[in-house]
Amino acid sequence: SYSQKTKLDVNLSNTTIKGLFDYIERNSEFVFLYRSEDFNIAKKVDIEFKEATVYQILDQALKGESVTYDVYERQIVIRKAGEPANVQQQQKREISGTVKDGKGISLPGASVVVKGTTIGIITDTDGKFMLQIPVEAKKLSITFIGMKSQEIDIAGKTTINVILEEETVGIEEVVAVGYGTMKKSDLAGAVASVKGDDLGNTPANTIVQTLQGRISGVDIKSASNAPGGDVRIRIRGSNSINASSEPLYVIDGFPIDNNNTAPQGAGNNAFSPSPLSSISPTEIESVEILKDASATAIYGSRGANGVVLITTKNGRAGKAKVDFDYSLNVASVRKKLDLCNAEELATLTNEWAKNNGLPFIYDGVNKPLPKTLGQGTDWQDAIFRSALTHNYNLSVSGGTEKSQYLVAGSYLDQNGIIIESNFKRYGLRFNIDQIVSSKIKMGVNLNANRTVNDAVPSDGTGYQNDSPLWSALTTTPVIPIMDANGNYVHNYSEANKILENPVSIAKTRSDITYTNRILSSAFTDVEILNGLTFRANFGADLINSKRNVYIPNTAQIQALPNKGVASIGTVQSLTWLTEYTLTYKRNFGDDHRLTALVGYTAQDTKIESVISETDEFFTNKFEFNNLGVGSNPRPSGSGTIENGLLSYIGRLNYAFKDKYLFTGTLRRDGSSKFGEENKWGTFPSAGLAWRIGEEGYLKNSKI
Repeated sequence: SYSQKTKLDVNLSNTTIKGLFDYIERNSEFVFLYRSEDFNIAKKVDIEFKEATVYQILDQALKGESVTYDVYERQIVIRKAGEPANVQQQQKREISGTVKDGKGISLPGASVVVKGTTIGIITDTDGKFMLQIPVEAKKLSITFIGMKSQEIDIAGKTTINVILEEETVGIEEVVAVGYGTMKKSDLAGAVASVKGDDLGNTPANTIVQTLQGRISGVDIKSASNAPGGDVRIRIRGSNSINASSEPLYVIDGFPIDNNNTAPQGAGNNAFSPSPLSSISPTEIESVEILKDASATAIYGSRGANGVVLITTKNGRAGKAKVDFDYSLNVASVRKKLDLCNAEELATLTNEWAKNNGLPFIYDGVNKPLPKTLGQGTDWQDAIFRSALTHNYNLSVSGGTEKSQYLVAGSYLDQNGIIIESNFKRYGLRFNIDQIVSSKIKMGVNLNANRTVNDAVPSDGTGYQNDSPLWSALTTTPVIPIMDANGNYVHNYSEANKILENPVSIAKTRSDITYTNRILSSAFTDVEILNGLTFRANFGADLINSKRNVYIPNTAQIQALPNKGVASIGTVQSLTWLTEYTLTYKRNFGDDHRLTALVGYTAQDTKIESVISETDEFFTNKFEFNNLGVGSNPRPSGSGTIENGLLSYIGRLNYAFKDKYLFTGTLRRDGSSKFGEENKWGTFPSAGLAWRIGEEGYLKNSKI
């Protein structure tokens, strides 16, 4: 019996009897039936129980009242003392069944209600239900989020099996718009949306790979093809010559500054961890891109280049669900440049000497004859490889109707197509949403990750900025990779060494960046009045990055006397966020729909950096692990950058007959980055839209 097995925790003081009944109905499957004139439902009572039956609670609450009660499974009927029980109430029958989706997967948490009544139940973890219903009940209504609701005829039936179909949301789809959500059909601004299910259809290492080609008017590409390389997104083109054209990234409501916080060093491959590189594509619920002024104005000056809103997945009600996926990717060079081999280059060199009246250089005396050299060294083959990437993702999610959780872990091990290059990412993500009461909801998000970027310079252009790729395209194929003694052979003229061996650059130099990042936020939603919700949101973004660089004393750096160079650089960045918003949603009849938002936000960022560098090492044994071995320490450097932002925001959305839409936005920013004489800026916008397809003369048109 449900009434015997169900235990309740109640701690209410100075509440009415009706308030107690409402509390029990919200926290159980019980339903109360009574006549308010039979007893004083406004009477104040103090009730405190732990693990109590509904009988114990009602005995205390109704003490002194001239009423009694009967419990029929989940239905509690309260009547005057001495009044006979309604026989009709006891005429019940039992019906059971299961609820599944079109793929035969059970749907826990589906709502099963007798049509026209409040008698209902939620399916269990296996999608099953059992319900006591009145004998005269004719239909059951079954609903589940994301599925089409169904009404099932149950006349004469004791068992039913229900298959719910997925609902095509279309323009009723809800999208994030900054500080809230809206129906896609109500948008007056340009907003593009991609759902996580679509992103997950393509195995990929980064979000940029899954987004490419999916959003019109947005240019998305990798800024560097090195493992873990940064992402470049251009929403409205390149808007500045000197300043950044990067959009603002907002992850689970937290605006992220994409400025370079990587420590600098002696190497030439500064690594800046993008906020997108810290999230596995499998963890994303949706990505919205705000394109035009009407959509981006809610973020003020920071939205000038567009806004990328990323929402990560949350847990859902039901039994614990475990998801695991693994992918193996193989990367290789699509096309090598067609360069001369050793024999061809020696032949061309002799022709050049002949045309300039000089003796042959490859004459068989000082240097071998061209025909004896053969293919020589293919430097592209020497530095390129087929690179494997292993990507693991594991998540556990579930919960009840009032509490949902998700815990996810990920591991990425990505090799680059240039030898010795590698990027590793370790990620842990946790979130929980808790309905505290009918008016209060709370949630916590935590995203922690660690990246290790073992970099090989890939963008160098020679001279003091060598890279294996540049050297491979300019080093003569006549020389071998190593001599008979196992030493690297470098390309040099009679006077000066000019090019270091490409393989030597990749294998002997070190450039490793370790980055730890914790992005967390917590929110509380309080429904003050019907339709009026207050939200408090707090967050922090902590980045700790350390870069170790070592160039050995064997490296041949053109025009630079080299006896070994080592450096260690660190960067610490802390950003905190505070937001308070009020949102009011109201429908006025069938024609008018209004949503209003006002709020206050504050955000502060502080970045501290330190670098120490030394050269002239007599041994390469310690690399960057002992700067004291270097006999020529260079001046150390340090710095601090701090900036703050205070903002007031407001937005009004109005829809008339679902045809005519208006969006008005106003943001006032006070920023430490603004000029001394103009610390505040106001950013207004307005958008109008006409859904002409809803007009009567086009509503049934196929155009």
